[in-house]
Amino acid sequence: MDDTWFYLPSEKEERLVTVLTKEDEEWVNFSHPAYNGNYPVKGAGTFYSGGSGMCSTAEDYAKFLQMYLNEGEYIGTRILSRTTVKSIMLNQMVDLWEGRDSHYGLAFGVLNERGEAKGGNGSAGTFNWGVILILSILPMLKSSLSVF
Repeated sequence: MDDTWFYLPSEKEERLVTVLTKEDEEWVNFSHPAYNGNYPVKGAGTFYSGGSGMCSTAEDYAKFLQMYLNEGEYIGTRILSRTTVKSIMLNQMVDLWEGRDSHYGLAFGVLNERGEAKGGNGSAGTFNWGVILILSILPMLKSSLSVF
């Protein structure tokens, strides 16, 4: 992943897209108190969160997800151990989310058998990562298919 940043280098700033939302049948700039669309360009450049705030291309993000689908390996290079990937996907909420269609691991929501039986969200083991813009990624571990 060579095109992923917390803060964009000045030569890449023009590539940052404006996030839009539809209001009354018209597309307008997305606005939310927890979201500043210019942070990769105008931010202080000092906050590097492990769980949010990165700016990336679809290609780099696909590489990131493919590494998880390959149980921590990407194009023959081991990045995370299989044990680490399994721990990341393991139910960390145990009893708190009992009876739900999914559980939450260290990084992803993971669909369980109950969720699979309801249909429409993939097979058990499908994982998602909801971000501020409500993007969910559903890589299906059994079928090695990624849906963005």
